[in-house]
Amino acid sequence: MSIVRKTKLVTDIYGKTTDVILDVKTYEKILEDLEELYLIKQYDKAKGKTDNEIKNGQFIILEDDLKKWRKK
Repeated sequence: MSIVRKTKLVTDIYGKTTDVILDVKTYEKILEDLEELYLIKQYDKAKGKTDNEIKNGQFIILEDDLKKWRKK
């Protein structure tokens, strides 16, 4: 299913497309999709880093850390 509802192409005097005009709903949907893709990319980046840290034993267990914090 295409998200594009209404688009208009703007062309120059040679017939080359120079701009696209979108309706507001389509524009907002594209922005939402871009944000979602960005967040997925950031998650994948962070997951790769944390997977390596866990593999190397560079982590703390939340419950243990909370116990230490409560004792202070």
